[in-house]
Parts: sequence; structure tokens; C-alpha cells
Amino acid sequence: VMLIGIFMMLSGSMFEVSGLSMVGLQRLSATDVETALKLNGTAALDIHPDEVKAQVSALFPELTDVNVRVGLPAKVEISVRERQPIVAWQMPEQTVWVDAEGVIIPARGEVGGLVTLQADGLPELVAQANAETASTADGETTAADLLATMTTTKTTVAGSRMDLNLLAAALKLSTQVPEGASLAYTTNDGLGWADARGWRVYIGNDLNNLETKLSEYEAIVAQLTERGITPVMISVEHLSAPFFRTE
Repeated sequence: VMLIGIFMMLSGSMFEVSGLSMVGLQRLSATDVETALKLNGTAALDIHPDEVKAQVSALFPELTDVNVRVGLPAKVEISVRERQPIVAWQMPEQTVWVDAEGVIIPARGEVGGLVTLQADGLPELVAQANAETASTADGETTAADLLATMTTTKTTVAGSRMDLNLLAAALKLSTQVPEGASLAYTTNDGLGWADARGWRVYIGNDLNNLETKLSEYEAIVAQLTERGITPVMISVEHLSAPFFRTE
């Protein structure tokens, strides 16, 4: 009888979660996380910190170093660190951000000073950064499980990683492009920029010979200008076989 009484007491409304205590948020709000986790009304004894941690990591790939603490009577404390984006990868249908570790995160909130790149899609991505597998007590699949099973193709998979060599190349190129030009990327031609004179330039994803490629590009532009030809695209990805298109 005493055990039943204790169980009934711990199952009462005073032991049901009515809100989260969040530490470390910057762009996201506690309400964003609280709404996604849907823990309000759940008995504290039914909440498993590891499962909540996995769900936070899966639902919010911009959050890392996630720690969850559950205390009585109904306290849930979550501490996190928000990833800081350095690149805005702008595509026709959406924009995503990329942090210094190459992790792709949703563009949520406001951040200044990002290197902006116009792209037709994402490059091939590598494994999920935050995916942690966890199941609920009754065996249901959590959000982390669902994200972990998603394939990393050329579609947006927030939480996946971009190749760090490509990210480094984009950052380096951002300091080398002509004034007034904007960075560009296509899945076929790699990195480049939109020249202020009206055409696009592509140099591929290998910047080891960047200075040579830039010199060859300027030589091609000079020859085309002399012949009265206005290109729509110039590629110096392969130094031995540069080419241009006029339509």
C-alpha cells in the first residue's frame, strides 16, 4: 500500500514537467526547443536524459555539447553550445549555414559577417555530425534514429558534414576573387565566382594552383575582349584544358 501511495504521489501533477531550463542558447530560443521536444506534461520519472540528449542533437544540429539533467519534482535542465556559422550556402530553394567543422546547420536567426556563396546544390556530404541513436522505453524510434537513417546525397541534410578541404578552399577563394564578384558553386564545375562583368568563372575544388588559374583566367578574358566575345562562363578548372561558353 505504501509503495502504491508513493507511486501515485510521484505520478501527480506536481511531478509533471511544465517547462525547460535552457543554458547556452544564442539564436534559438528555449521555446523553440521546448516545442520540439514536447516534454510538457510528462512525468519527470519517465524522462531519460540520454534520450532527450539524442533528440536535441537530432532536431537541432546547430546545438552541440548537449547535456541533460532531470531532477525532482519536475525539473529538466539542458545545457548546450550553439555552433557558429562561417559560410552561408545559398541555393534556389533554401539557404543553409556551415560552421568551421563543416557541419551543415539550418539558417535560423541572424548572423553577420558570413562568407556567402551562390550554389545550385550541395556537394557530396559525409556522416551525420550529431546523430545519436536512442529508443524510447516502449521501443519507438526517436528523432535521432530517423535522422541517422537518412542518406547523405546532394540534398540538404542538416547535421551532416561538408568536406573540410572544400570548405577551406571556399574560404580561401573568398579572399582572392576580384572586387565586386560573388562566390559561386555548382555540383558539376565546383567553386568559382560571378564576375561583375556578367559571366561566371569556375576553378574547380582544388586551389593548389590558384594563382596560376587566376592568371590564365585573366589571359582568356583579355583574348576574348580583344575579339569582341562576351562569354557566359569561363572554366580554368583544368589548366591543360581551359574553356569558355557563350551561351
